[in-house]
Amino acid sequence: GTVRLVVNSQTGEVKQEIAYDAWGNVLSDTNPGFQPFGFAGGLYDKDTGLVRFGARDYDPQIGRWTAKDPIGFGGGDSNVYGYVKSDPVNNIDPSGLATLLCARELGSPDKADMNPAWNPVRHDYLIVGDQSYGLTPHSNMIWSKGRIDSPERKNNKKCEMISSDPKFDDATRQAIKKMGSPTYNVGAFPGTLGWVLGARNCQSWAEEILEEAKKIYKR
Repeated sequence: GTVRLVVNSQTGEVKQEIAYDAWGNVLSDTNPGFQPFGFAGGLYDKDTGLVRFGARDYDPQIGRWTAKDPIGFGGGDSNVYGYVKSDPVNNIDPSGLATLLCARELGSPDKADMNPAWNPVRHDYLIVGDQSYGLTPHSNMIWSKGRIDSPERKNNKKCEMISSDPKFDDATRQAIKKMGSPTYNVGAFPGTLGWVLGARNCQSWAEEILEEAKKIYKR
């Protein structure tokens, strides 16, 4: 959120008080430069007047981003200069670009979001930067050739942030390329016969991709 008041927790002394208008322009600042955070928690650049959020910069003077959303229309908004469909109360954009573990109800990509927790009745997939990746069966779910699909929604509100480091994004892509698309078996959880024989399901595939990505990232 926006820093409006900085207080010394030991003495109660107010070190800085900032007031903004609706667009993020500073109306008053009792201690300019005391701390680096600007409107909406971005990093304020005093030389340009922009607020930096990593993937994009925000210009409060014109009340908009200086660049399009890096994932384009993948965020589900027709306005590529917008932010979380103009609903920051209910929607989030943790880093603009990141590696996320997401889950939804079984079926088509428009099914309801789920928390990525232990529950075998769900579909897991990864969002890496502006692309989604998930293992699905080529034909039947019992035992068939697997394939990596990428039609998933990128505005899943219950995704788990794995990393916001672009280097981890690269490591995840390398892991996906290395592992490829193994045989699909819906029951191929770690330790099961299908898993031992080399098959994976969407959940075990995503888990192994992230484990391999962590190894690559640490090299």
